[in-house]
Amino acid sequence: MKTLLKPLGKSVLATVVFFAVLEVFLRGAYYARNLLVSEMPLPYVVGADYGPTPPWIDGLRMIEADGTLLWRGRPRFHQKYIDSFAPVHTEDDRRAVYRRFLPSLPSSLAGRPSWEISLNSEGFRDSDFPKEKPPSAFRILCLGDSWTVGSNVNAEDAFPQRLKAMLKKEFPGADFEVFNMGMFGYTSVNGLRMMKRALELRPDVLVLGFAMNEAKTAGVPPGSPPGEAAQGPARLPAAGALKKEGFLEAEAFASKHIEFYKLLKYYAQLLMWKPISMGQHFQDHAEAFRKFQWMNDNADADPWMRRLMDGYERNYREMIRLAGTQSARVVLLYPEFRRDAPFLRALRKISEEKGLPLVDGSLLIAQARKAIEDGLEGRLGLQPQLPPAGGGGEGEEAEVTFRVYAGD
Repeated sequence: MKTLLKPLGKSVLATVVFFAVLEVFLRGAYYARNLLVSEMPLPYVVGADYGPTPPWIDGLRMIEADGTLLWRGRPRFHQKYIDSFAPVHTEDDRRAVYRRFLPSLPSSLAGRPSWEISLNSEGFRDSDFPKEKPPSAFRILCLGDSWTVGSNVNAEDAFPQRLKAMLKKEFPGADFEVFNMGMFGYTSVNGLRMMKRALELRPDVLVLGFAMNEAKTAGVPPGSPPGEAAQGPARLPAAGALKKEGFLEAEAFASKHIEFYKLLKYYAQLLMWKPISMGQHFQDHAEAFRKFQWMNDNADADPWMRRLMDGYERNYREMIRLAGTQSARVVLLYPEFRRDAPFLRALRKISEEKGLPLVDGSLLIAQARKAIEDGLEGRLGLQPQLPPAGGGGEGEEAEVTFRVYAGD
């Protein structure tokens, strides 16, 4: 028996040493690779089809788990991103920047506009917040989602920083402080959990901007309608399921901590992955619009939609109440493209009841878009010709001209 155990022990030890060395090698290779990355696309863009996530970009992630806020920005994070909204020659060019181990830009992406993200010691896109508030300071905190963070623009073009610059120009003798406390994907749930830290900073004004992510709130059980929170105590697994649960826990641990396993899993997923067709993209967008229209039409009638809206209003009212405990004023911001959504109606209701100012981002965007379209139509001579008074009756012929403009 001893003669068998001795070589078996050596084999086990050699295997452990081999995988330990391999693990160290992979971690070192990934670290060296990521030092060479100058810019990459942000896989936050709707419609982007990048496929399985390669394990070597884990070190470039902007987000990390947080016990209080659910997730947060990584402290002291810095990264440059390529403008993902501009056209590319092929989707493979876009995916290559994201997946290629040796980082390099395809020729079709050379010269593409880029933007940078730098986060402070608390994971927010701002300089470090001062420990003490100067007696002369008027402090404004902006809590929100990617609209507040400033997705796809540099820091100076995010609205909190632009607000700060405008106030400084308009009131050069005043001491205005404006802090950006937005984070990608945040909802009113995250906002409520941020209030403790926000109030520690002793704000005079809180700008609250949550809406776009509400129907995708974190913590939704699989298979549940968007926005539905888990209810009731967790059930203990049946005795027969303990082995399966143990395997799943081990797999989850390996997927998070063991680079060799993550690499094997990535290549296995890559073998089975198929890119989404353009037709599927159109179908996905149509389905997303259908779901939005359903939410809009059923906000008052459907039970789970009503619970979602009740939770949204409840979170906002609690944030407003907490702000009032420190005499901080509140400005409501609706950060959305879509007009007349149920969340905008909820904010209007709260605004009227509480006498709070409401900034409708969707209206500002619609007005800016109309101005851009009118300017372009004027420059190209495309203004529609109004029919003469009394003419243009039903059944008369009409001449229609289509023009296509491709810039230079």
